[in-house]
Amino acid sequence: MPRDFSVIGFDNIDIAANPHINLTTISQNKKKMTELALEKLLHTINEKEDDLPFHLVLKPELIIRSTTKK
Repeated sequence: MPRDFSVIGFDNIDIAANPHINLTTISQNKKKMTELALEKLLHTINEKEDDLPFHLVLKPELIIRSTTKK
């Protein structure tokens, strides 16, 4: 890899950064996702409102490592 094919992971798990694997991956901002979910939950509880369905898109980050060709 990556001469003949490329591999990309998702979620940027810890093992993806292992020097023997060095997997290109998509990373999500889990801290921001958690904060927004908690804010939404607390708002729903405190305001006695149900604004569902609720839709929010957070931009992921592409972390390029050695399993993809430039």
